[in-house]
Amino acid sequence: MKTNPRPRSTSWWPALPLLGTLLAASAAALLAPPAQAAPTLNGGWAPFNRCAVDDPTMLESDGVTTQSICVASDSPGGSLAIGSMGVIQLGPIAIGNAPATAGHSNVQFGASVPVGTFSGIDAIVPPPTGAVLADPAEVPGGLLGLLCTSHNLLIAPLCRLITNNDLNRVLATLESAGVPSGFDLFAALQTGVPIMNLPVKIHLQHPFLGSNCYIGSDQNPIVLRPQNAVAGTASGNYYRLDGTPAGYPEGVLNRLDVAGATQVDDSFTVPRASGCGFGDPFTAAAINSVINLKIGLPAAAGRNHLRLDDASASILLPTSIDLPVSGQAFADGWASAIVSP
Repeated sequence: MKTNPRPRSTSWWPALPLLGTLLAASAAALLAPPAQAAPTLNGGWAPFNRCAVDDPTMLESDGVTTQSICVASDSPGGSLAIGSMGVIQLGPIAIGNAPATAGHSNVQFGASVPVGTFSGIDAIVPPPTGAVLADPAEVPGGLLGLLCTSHNLLIAPLCRLITNNDLNRVLATLESAGVPSGFDLFAALQTGVPIMNLPVKIHLQHPFLGSNCYIGSDQNPIVLRPQNAVAGTASGNYYRLDGTPAGYPEGVLNRLDVAGATQVDDSFTVPRASGCGFGDPFTAAAINSVINLKIGLPAAAGRNHLRLDDASASILLPTSIDLPVSGQAFADGWASAIVSP
């Protein structure tokens, strides 16, 4: 009697169409054009190319009792550790043979403040796209490290198909999750004093994780409070409204800079990841659960660490009440400083 051969296991067959989708999406992500760059500004305005000078709150400054200011903070590298996730390196990396930036973070905002105010600034006006702008950085171990040590039966079949580096790569991008508060210029000159409260969330990017996979959220953000572990070097210069250098009193704008600092924060807590998943609700729920279990989220203060290297902070404001600069004049000066859109 002839017997049929034992059928092959097909547990992984449904994953094949999804794998093709993931490969296509990964390729599209790698080839996607960069976001439109902010304009390049002249001289004294250069660090503030995203300052919301046209916001009605800033335009209302009269230059006598209140004044418009712009604040910028920047760091080209460092590291971020969350729970039990491997350390995310922030700084120049290579993808293949091509150099790329990773995790370069830039914070900008404006404010209308009482004349002479330099600390405890809460009436902050962020740019329309948010105060934080950062380049994505790679998550150590990629998708295999985040999910595929799990024995979850819904995830395991796909994990067996992730065999190439492009499909394994997971990017983490720091994004705004609210308006900064408590900016203190004097803290930027000291060590051990928080410079600002910065609410953020971390966007985990991979086709398998969907488009809305975040650690933290606008409702429950990660609040960073960076402070100097190593103080930077302070300097100050005067500029005309269009950003060209000028001495006092022609220089009606004063820019104060602190450069070369090392900023750290070990005090922040990290909430659970949410919104992750691709496919049916059961698989999505499993992915969220596995990520939180693998990283150890929520993570209490002391289990997380931020380090920003070569950090800088700058503030631009009118020089003196004897040379009043209204909010409208401040905005017009910003516009006149544009070198290229």
